[in-house]
Amino acid sequence: MQLLADWGRRLRPGLEVRCIRRARFEKFLELPESGAQIEVFCDLADLTGGGLRAALLTRTQSGSAGITRFKTNARMDFTAAAGPPPPADADPGAALAGEGFTVDPPRIYSELVPFGPAFRNIVQPLVLDPRGALAVIQAPAPHPAGSLGSSFVLDAAFHAACVWSQRFAGVVAFPVGVEERHVLEPTRPGGIYVSRVLPVDREHDTLMFDLWIQDTGGRWFEQVRGVRMRDVSGGRLKPPAWIRGNGTGDLE
Repeated sequence: MQLLADWGRRLRPGLEVRCIRRARFEKFLELPESGAQIEVFCDLADLTGGGLRAALLTRTQSGSAGITRFKTNARMDFTAAAGPPPPADADPGAALAGEGFTVDPPRIYSELVPFGPAFRNIVQPLVLDPRGALAVIQAPAPHPAGSLGSSFVLDAAFHAACVWSQRFAGVVAFPVGVEERHVLEPTRPGGIYVSRVLPVDREHDTLMFDLWIQDTGGRWFEQVRGVRMRDVSGGRLKPPAWIRGNGTGDLE
């Protein structure tokens, strides 16, 4: 999302990129272990009303004839329409404060969401109950922020949803799409934020969540609606036994 937003603004400097709709993450973007650069492409198309449709593509060649094909890794719409105002009477942290099952960050990142050091940004025990999850997140510094702010904050909120999915739905779920993302104010490197993860629906093998992101003083930064998450491992990844609860979540 960050990369396509920045590319869109290169083409159209005045483009509004803080409202994203119909984002789909269709294929993994495979990076070489050596850290070598890879070639990717950005396909951009104007939308009516002043928006922009953007897709991230990679090129492959197959067969003896070396036929070239383009694979869509991600796509989304940047729309000029403003997002909804944040809820005036909702405290994302109040419903779970001091309650529920907790998981310490070292255990999250060693056993549940095994990502590298740069992506381990839940910094206090994650609180879980059937109504959702509550995460305290620190955006790492001195990583630069792009048009949408620090990309690590929303990423860590996805981690919280993944852990909730393992405890209450029995699946290691990762994001495959977002219906709407509204960046009210970009998050900043080094900042500390609070994310509330709300389970809202289930469609077959896909779990649906809404995410709210504030700072510790209650200032709103992001609202993300219709986050679609599912198993992307083909059943190879399973939640460890200790994370599974005796109760069930709203989506199971």
